[in-house]
Amino acid sequence: MSPQMIRRSVLALAAAGAVSASPAALAQSDEEEVERIVVTAPRSAMFRPSLVVIDGIREHVVDCLNQTTELPRGAPEVSFRVRFNADGTLDGPPAAMPEPTGLEADDRYMRAVVAARRALYHCEPYDFLPPGEYRHWEELILVFRSPR
Repeated sequence: MSPQMIRRSVLALAAAGAVSASPAALAQSDEEEVERIVVTAPRSAMFRPSLVVIDGIREHVVDCLNQTTELPRGAPEVSFRVRFNADGTLDGPPAAMPEPTGLEADDRYMRAVVAARRALYHCEPYDFLPPGEYRHWEELILVFRSPR
């Protein structure tokens, strides 16, 4: 297994709450790409998504993000609470946390929210998610990080 694959697995475990780690602590060099999307369950969730779900959503959304628009370079991290229907469609609009408001919102943050939300809609439906694990991915937190 390559160092990058090991790092991704540890990051996925960290996102799932199985281990404690941060992307900065795992970075091996300045050239190494930091995970652009982190997938986890809300703290209140009784069930955690499997690594298959975490990796599947991350890869799918990164592909969609690349097809629609890039996050602005240097944009702040953007988190979304995303609810899914059992068929993999979105159950309402993805909610940015915090939701940008009016003129006081930072322009880079607003552009990052719009780009990430566009990618989430563009990816729909998420029909690759295992129906038998629906309660594990019914509601997820997705954190988008811009390229450095």
